[in-house]
Amino acid sequence: MSRRILVVEDEAPIRDMLCFVLEQNGYQTSTASDYDAAINQLVEPYPDLALLDWMLPGGSGIQIAKKMKQHDLTRAIPIIMITARGEEEDKVRGLEVGADDYVTKPFSPKELMARIKAVIRRVAPTSLDEVIDVQGLKLDPVSHRVMVEETPLDMGPRFSRVSPSTKSRRVRACPHRTKIRFRLYRIFLLCRAGCDA
Repeated sequence: MSRRILVVEDEAPIRDMLCFVLEQNGYQTSTASDYDAAINQLVEPYPDLALLDWMLPGGSGIQIAKKMKQHDLTRAIPIIMITARGEEEDKVRGLEVGADDYVTKPFSPKELMARIKAVIRRVAPTSLDEVIDVQGLKLDPVSHRVMVEETPLDMGPRFSRVSPSTKSRRVRACPHRTKIRFRLYRIFLLCRAGCDA
């Protein structure tokens, strides 16, 4: 399953070039050209990474990054700022609000791809196909099955429609095992509630 990258850039030629390079490298893309469109893209299925321009109509990439870091479901999405603002104080500000990397324009597509791959490796070092096991509770993103020890749990059809990267991000976003179990349990409850609705 290919990773999905949100490209937030107001200049159409740059946005199109970014999408072309990403798609050539096997990524799926979604795009936004302004602040409001970017915020509207932060829904299921969540992107696996966001490329944010700093200066946008209606707001800024910095505001989007802050908003993403305030919400549980978008907090773990890595962010790379792509901007013409190359001053040291701008870079520091971008990184302090939650960007994982900062690339100044003009940039090389090869360098950008290397940075994207490095950020994804750092944030999600395990494969999307790997079974997540938390104290006997297992999530298999390939078969969309949840098991306690070796006993499968019926999670209903909605659970299988949630993207594997979102399931694993929700589990991995939390550093403590008890919180992981709690969040996984919350996911189960939300999926069950969605099936009953």
